[in-house]
Amino acid sequence: GAPPALLHELAKSLPKSNCQKTGITVELLRSMMQSTVTTTHPLMWRALFGLAWYGVLRPCECVPKTANAFNAARHPTRANITFYVHDRVVRPHAGTTHTPTHMVFTVKQSKTDQERLTQDVIIGANGDVSCAVQAMWVYMLATLHEPPTAPLFTAHGAVVTYSHMLAAVKQHAKAAGCIPHDYGGHSFRIGGSQALAAAGRLITYIMSYGRWRCTDSVL
Repeated sequence: GAPPALLHELAKSLPKSNCQKTGITVELLRSMMQSTVTTTHPLMWRALFGLAWYGVLRPCECVPKTANAFNAARHPTRANITFYVHDRVVRPHAGTTHTPTHMVFTVKQSKTDQERLTQDVIIGANGDVSCAVQAMWVYMLATLHEPPTAPLFTAHGAVVTYSHMLAAVKQHAKAAGCIPHDYGGHSFRIGGSQALAAAGRLITYIMSYGRWRCTDSVL
C-alpha cells in the first residue's frame, strides 16, 4: 500500500494542486464592474462584486454553496444590509434622494465564527466607480419588491450560488483581459486584504476587519 499512499501525498504537494488564486486589484474590480453592463443583472453583480471586495468576504459569506443550501439563519438576506447617512439609518424607497455615507453588512456565520456570533462589516462610500455602497444602494432600490427575508442576491427569482459567482468572476476577469483560471470567488478576499496592506494597515487591523484568527493565514 505504500506506493499509492506516496503518490497521493506527492499529488497533493505538486504546484498544480495549489488552488490559491490571484487577488483582484481595485483596477480589475473597476473593469469587472464595468463589464457587467453586458449581463442581464448588472446591478446585482456590481453590488456583489463591490461587497465581496470592500468587505474582504469569503464566498460563503456572500452566497450559499447551492440554492437548496440557502438558510436565512446562516446566509445573507436583504435585512443584513443597513445604510446610513452619517449617524442616521436610511432605507431605500421609491423617490428617495438620500446618498448613503456608509453601510453595515452583518456576517452571520463564517469559517471563524461557527457559533454564529455574527460580525458587522462597515464599508464607507468613496465616490469611486467601484464604490460598494453606491452599487448596493442602486441594487436595493431596483429590487424594492423583494421582502427583507429574501436572499440578498437573486437572479430571475432564484438565489445566486457559489457556482454562479465563480462563473461570473471568471467571465468578467476574462472580459477585463485577465486569465480566468487565475481568479476565483476567494480573489475578492485576497485582493481586498492586499489593498489594506498596501494602504499601510497593520496586520491586527486586517485580521479584525477580515475576521481572521490566525496570523499565518493573513501573511
